[in-house]
Amino acid sequence: MPIKNSFSVLLCNFKLVGKILFFILIIMLIASAVLMSIASPVLKAYFQKMQEEAPVSADEFLKHPIKSMERFLDFFIEFTKENPALVNTRVLFLILTLVISRFLLFLPMLPVTKILHQKMTTGFDAGLTNAFVNTLWQNLVFGLVFSIVIGLADIGILIGLVYLTSWLMSVIKILALPIGLLLALVIFSFRMTLFCQWLPEYFRNEPKNVFLSLGDGFKTCFKGFGKNYICIFVMTTVGFTLMSVSFLPTFGLMPALLVPTFMVFHSALCLCLNYSYHKHKYFTDNGVTVYNPIKKVDL
Repeated sequence: MPIKNSFSVLLCNFKLVGKILFFILIIMLIASAVLMSIASPVLKAYFQKMQEEAPVSADEFLKHPIKSMERFLDFFIEFTKENPALVNTRVLFLILTLVISRFLLFLPMLPVTKILHQKMTTGFDAGLTNAFVNTLWQNLVFGLVFSIVIGLADIGILIGLVYLTSWLMSVIKILALPIGLLLALVIFSFRMTLFCQWLPEYFRNEPKNVFLSLGDGFKTCFKGFGKNYICIFVMTTVGFTLMSVSFLPTFGLMPALLVPTFMVFHSALCLCLNYSYHKHKYFTDNGVTVYNPIKKVDL
């Protein structure tokens, strides 16, 4: 029932999706502007030098796109070696901008979980702005710790998956791609499951330290790991499938909407799993229907 109840909670709080989408778009627009201003001098110098030494016409690019892309890449590698000071400085700024953007994009997670927790346990709707203001300090600490921990974990996972997929490509060729994708879903679902009870435990016994709730979250997660993992894996797989299928037909608009949708759904699912473990009753809609968790494992 956690997945079914989480979907009901999502539908009853769909206005959060719009607010988070607006927040994400603002951050993305600012980040894109900053990234373009950082990368612009490098790209301008690169294309100018290439136009002078190894130009590629539009007709040639259309006739031989793969060879043209290889020339672009080879020339860019050569350009970076010839201009290390310019490139390295810009790369450092790019990385810093991406880290800050990642931190900002995670900021709605704690306020959204607070809103859903209050509404699911008391029926009271706090509002996103109030939740942001009331949890500002805790949110900044959580966002910083979460970004660092998850960022390092994701980097390690991505590096491992790239090397593993490359090795599989040399053994089983094209079949390595679907296997690598499946492994990515399995491993990222595992990572998400490890931290899925962090925020629910934080709000279950307020006031609580963010770091202490992380430890309690691990305990709760491991005691019901099988159920937690299955639910998270289903959510991750469905989310990735919907985004992949809808990307081209909707020119990326549907995935942009699905990101905040699954952010709210993920928060609701983690809370439902937490309430099921602790046998706490909770509202599945706008303060009308109450669900009383039972001991059997259900999805």
